[in-house]
Amino acid sequence: MQVLKRIGFVILASVCFASSVKAANYDYDSQLNKALHANKLVAIGDVHGSEHVVTRLIKYLDEPNNWQQLDDLVVEFGNARYQDLADQYLLSKQNISIDDVRHIWRDTLYFMAWQYDVYEQLVLKLKQLNSTREHKVRLVLAEPAMNWQTLSKEDWQKLERSRETGYLESINQHVVAKQRRAILLFGAFHTFKQPVVISTQASPFNSVITLLEQQKPGSTYTVWPAMKNDDIASSYPADSLIPLSANSSLNKPLASMSKRFATSNSISLADVADAYYVLKSTDRNAPLSDAVLNDQAWHKELKRRAEIVSPRSAKQIHSWLSQHN
Repeated sequence: MQVLKRIGFVILASVCFASSVKAANYDYDSQLNKALHANKLVAIGDVHGSEHVVTRLIKYLDEPNNWQQLDDLVVEFGNARYQDLADQYLLSKQNISIDDVRHIWRDTLYFMAWQYDVYEQLVLKLKQLNSTREHKVRLVLAEPAMNWQTLSKEDWQKLERSRETGYLESINQHVVAKQRRAILLFGAFHTFKQPVVISTQASPFNSVITLLEQQKPGSTYTVWPAMKNDDIASSYPADSLIPLSANSSLNKPLASMSKRFATSNSISLADVADAYYVLKSTDRNAPLSDAVLNDQAWHKELKRRAEIVSPRSAKQIHSWLSQHN
């Protein structure tokens, strides 16, 4: 009987150890920190319309040990014209109104993507943590500087065509040249590690991460988020960050994951990302900010900008206004 008890104890201990190892291998925080320790730029793929990627990033930053691992948070949702404003708001004790700070994400190329409350909450969290901690994290606004008051349709089109190289220049200037540790928060399609053929484009798309990898191979660590109907069957629990490899069960051909990928793509998920993040939900129902809903001057400005942006973006603006006016 004593022998059986000992065997049972050993089996139970082995199972618990294996489970803890598995959990550690899929732990979000530890994997991001490991990549940062290896001097890699950590690129987190965002899902527009979902709050879960950014909410998880806020949780990561809230942990003091994680906070110490980085110097910069580089974001797609920021107009570099307001970099000085961002620095003053987040790194000094100046009393700046959040109404002024909102220009950072409202005056961008694809401003409709940033109307969700979670982006404002991220900036407010950075403000809080920088004001209470000795180590400071800078918010780097990656989108090239532009002035919406003078922007023409031709200007918008030119900026839209060159934005990946614009992101690269910003990251090189603020992060790479200064050898700073950084997390990059960009829409997921901007985080591919190699060229990908998009169904609506004739030539391969070179994302900012592709450009960084071409500049210095192996310099990035990228996180691809779960998306609705990506056909990646997973028994992993929510919040798991699963390493990808050629032999991974999650390593599906891109063309099978979404109609946005051209069928001519011969590459798989592990070719363009280092890890797959299991979201709590793949629904895109993030709450809009109260400021966006209640600011009639902003609604008027949206109507004006609809005459400048692409037809697809203009349609999105008019649809949004019809629902929220």
